[in-house]
Amino acid sequence: MGQRIIWGIVYGVVLIGTLLSGNAIALAILLSAITVLCLNEFFVMMTQALPSFQNRLSFYQSWGVYGGALVVLLGSLTFAGLVFPMFFYAACMLLYLPFLAELFAKEGDRNFLNIGIWGASLLYVVLPMLAANVIAYHNGHLQWQGLLGLFILIWTNDSMQYFTGKAIGK
Repeated sequence: MGQRIIWGIVYGVVLIGTLLSGNAIALAILLSAITVLCLNEFFVMMTQALPSFQNRLSFYQSWGVYGGALVVLLGSLTFAGLVFPMFFYAACMLLYLPFLAELFAKEGDRNFLNIGIWGASLLYVVLPMLAANVIAYHNGHLQWQGLLGLFILIWTNDSMQYFTGKAIGK
């Protein structure tokens, strides 16, 4: 538990410092880094739940993780008004590459399961990170209060779930 608290404090300080700095590029990089970590963890969890996904893990940890992070990076910079929306839309097209690769792979009936995992990763990780930009920016200006409030609610909820689980759960 001590290591969890230390990493939570480090993560909180980095996030709060980035938000208070008001630097849109730093926020875009931070959201992209969080996306990389979350997508990587998501795909590792999928291999634990579905061992047949193991042979596709390296593909998704490369194209999937970095494609999703690029979309979040360019989406954040687009919301900040630093990048033309055309680049964000082009990056979104990269998200179809894993879909096409699975469609033309010769692995049998597991391809549609892998496409479902890819779609779930987009809905579970990439889309919420893009939605964080909707909260963070108003008319191209960073409004850090809304995003900080959202993260405080998430941290409070996670902490209360943890302590309630320790008190009355297993």
